[in-house]
Amino acid sequence: MSSTHNPGRVAGFLYLLLVVFAPFRLIYIPSTLIVPGNATATANNIAAHELLFRLGMVADLFCGTILIFLVLALYRLLKGVDRNLAVLMVILGGLLPATIDFLNVLNDAAALMLARGADFLSVFEKPQRDALAMLFLRVHRQEIVAAEILWGLWLLSVLRGYGRPVAPPPQALRWFDPSPEKNFTTAGRSSSLVTGTHVWSGA
Repeated sequence: MSSTHNPGRVAGFLYLLLVVFAPFRLIYIPSTLIVPGNATATANNIAAHELLFRLGMVADLFCGTILIFLVLALYRLLKGVDRNLAVLMVILGGLLPATIDFLNVLNDAAALMLARGADFLSVFEKPQRDALAMLFLRVHRQEIVAAEILWGLWLLSVLRGYGRPVAPPPQALRWFDPSPEKNFTTAGRSSSLVTGTHVWSGA
């Protein structure tokens, strides 16, 4: 099976992209531009570094898109184990968090407009605009927390199925084992993902 058609390798590559790009908006932008408890300084930073802030918006869109393709690759990898749990993984770990990423771009766009002070916002005083910008940034943060909860539920769905037997193992899993004919047996529900003897565990 070529690497371009192996969902395990595709999923690993997409995970790598998330590891590289997601911290840019989740960690770097807040630590660089956002001053906790100081709406005016935060708004001034955003206005002074508009391009950097816009790149953070692009990173949100990019990571949301990558997340969808990632869970689809994982679905192809694990649907032979338990299709229902694989579908649940796609919903909780991909579609819903990706939707939050896309909606969060609107929060950042609103914060940017308020920080720039567009003409139609002249009815608001600058301290009011700064406070509203900080409000949208905090909403952004709260939506990230909601996405993290969904990611946790996604992991629970995976753990729920950990150790369920597969006979034969999904073809895609054989990429992980250079000697797929070998089976390693263990006691109880402990098992090896590599050999496909048991892929997930649970009741």
